[in-house]
Amino acid sequence: MNYYANAIDIIHSGKIDDGDLVIAILKQNPAAIVKAAASLEIEPDPLLREVKELAGKDKTGAIKKLRNETGIGLKEALETVNELMKP
Repeated sequence: MNYYANAIDIIHSGKIDDGDLVIAILKQNPAAIVKAAASLEIEPDPLLREVKELAGKDKTGAIKKLRNETGIGLKEALETVNELMKP
């Protein structure tokens, strides 16, 4: 399954503001929503915005916050935080 394409489709559908939907995508492939949002030049979910801000100061804290809020694994959280930190 192409999670990146799924994320793009969901963003185009206008459902990006649905926090539950974003969490569901994150659990499938955390970096997908970040990549999709960046490619469409839109702001990611408020949780991801908060994690991105935290990552600039405390990357480990950002990973922990993302894992606590979404229930995703360490690898997925690390990939997502690294994606969020890209310029």
